[in-house]
Amino acid sequence: MGDRVKGGKSRHPDLVVEVAHPKIIHESGAQILRHANLLVGSPSALSDQTT
Repeated sequence: MGDRVKGGKSRHPDLVVEVAHPKIIHESGAQILRHANLLVGSPSALSDQTT
């Protein structure tokens, strides 16, 4: 993960809201938190103790 999104535009978000899939939190949650606050919207991600 970097500070680039599709199209090469630079982004510096204050907050990332994840509601797509718990796998996103498992694979990238820690990395997202290094750059922004994170709101987890996947109840199944929150129910997993490893998250």
